[in-house]
Amino acid sequence: MPKSAEISCVVRDDRRNPYERIAYIGGFTTSSWLITQQDAIGKIERGEWEFFVTHNGRKMMLVVAQSRSGTRYLKREDDGDEPKALLALPEYEEPSKSGWQVDR
Repeated sequence: MPKSAEISCVVRDDRRNPYERIAYIGGFTTSSWLITQQDAIGKIERGEWEFFVTHNGRKMMLVVAQSRSGTRYLKREDDGDEPKALLALPEYEEPSKSGWQVDR
């Protein structure tokens, strides 16, 4: 059974392509955490973790999707083609300001 974690923030990069804009996803459990989107995709595909966002009080799972150009990315299960729900999450604060731990 995979572990489960809620995503509450992201780190965006400067790419215009919405499939490549999310660099990291993060959240709070017993401590704050942050991992790359590609690491999260691997954890989902290996069955180690599942990630979700809360929307209107409902737990909405993240799924691995693939763009027409072959880029693998995360999106909310009910999103259309683009990862709009993740892109709408707040940006994380600097680790020195927020206490975040970046898993690299």
